[in-house]
Amino acid sequence: MSGGAWRRRLYGSFIFVIFLTSSLAISDEISAQKSSAEVLEWYGQLLETQIPKIRDLIRPNMTAEEREIDARVRIRVIRDDVNNAAAFVGNSIIEIHVGLVRAMDMITSARAYAMATGDRTAPGEWLTYVAEEIDQWRSNPKQARDLGNIQSFATFVEMDKAEWESFRATPAVGQQFDIEMNSSLMWLVGHELGHHFLKHKRPSDLSKSREQEEQADEIARRLMRDTGYSPYFTSPVLIAFAVWEPEADLYESASTHPAPLTRIEHNLRNGAEQLLEDPDFRLYLRDTGQEASFQEQIAADLKALQTLRLPNWGAP
Repeated sequence: MSGGAWRRRLYGSFIFVIFLTSSLAISDEISAQKSSAEVLEWYGQLLETQIPKIRDLIRPNMTAEEREIDARVRIRVIRDDVNNAAAFVGNSIIEIHVGLVRAMDMITSARAYAMATGDRTAPGEWLTYVAEEIDQWRSNPKQARDLGNIQSFATFVEMDKAEWESFRATPAVGQQFDIEMNSSLMWLVGHELGHHFLKHKRPSDLSKSREQEEQADEIARRLMRDTGYSPYFTSPVLIAFAVWEPEADLYESASTHPAPLTRIEHNLRNGAEQLLEDPDFRLYLRDTGQEASFQEQIAADLKALQTLRLPNWGAP
């Protein structure tokens, strides 16, 4: 694959329709004009359109046994604000809650803003605000505000609709949205399918549960690599988990899942290694003069993880 082919693959010519095209410009607008239920329905319809396309993409890279299992698995899109996805292996079902993808969408906006402007303070402040809203909801859901009313990042930084649409239309920003949303959703689907492929049963203890999650993570990374996508770009889905359940990072031994920030680091390092081992990608970087900037981006992303380890996210 030539450097030009890598440019086309990474920046705009995905095999399936770009997920959430102009997503945040639209979601900001509908969040202001429609009810939470209507926003969730909007995201639900997008998910139901995209998930079959993602499965079609990764299916050729499954083993014969995995394809047989995949054919039996149904993926349900649950229209609520719950920030979760789950595999029910005994019933051949995967459930993906719309709230998780909405959170991914909002987080991608903060990441794109940070990368485009170099300002990593505002995204950190917004994530802290989101975590506080979630804490209030979890402690007293009847009195706390609807989770669907949490401010989007664009609203938080007081960008009006025209400013946001102009920002979102910037090629580099739009590319970042598209890459990260596509990659995150592919990783999410691959992870939940991984539980089915590995025939995971209800774990006997928390340690076994974390081990199974790590195994499903590796299935997701393999499917992405074999399909030509990189887990390097999957941070939004795992940041969403980190915001929702900070105790998983602070008290991993008491959690059913590995620490989200540790999982992000694994995906960043694994994905960066995959990309830099690919001669076509290295040619792409050289042809576009991005060799140094990509190495700087890897370092910046790893460093940025530390900004999420905030003491007020559940620390004693």
